[in-house]
Amino acid sequence: MASMSAFFLVVVVALSHYLISNAQTEEERLSIKYYTSVRVSRGETLWSIAEEYSDEHYDNIGDYIDEVVSINHLKNREYLKDGQYLIIPYYSENYVK
Repeated sequence: MASMSAFFLVVVVALSHYLISNAQTEEERLSIKYYTSVRVSRGETLWSIAEEYSDEHYDNIGDYIDEVVSINHLKNREYLKDGQYLIIPYYSENYVK
């Protein structure tokens, strides 16, 4: 399962380089979606993780949580274990002329 997740991660990162968002003045904003692994600390929840990593690319925090649940094949949305690792999405903004 780890190799499948790694393959999925590589494919998504490669494809995400083609995402381009709105132009700003003379530059275009290039919005790239990445994935990283985070270690869950004691007391953290999907909500607290989403508050830290979600941004304007999601309509709401629930959409972000749904994506994290899907990526990580979580069955129980309410329970995260201390020390557990999650793959989470985030966006990076770059400007090109």
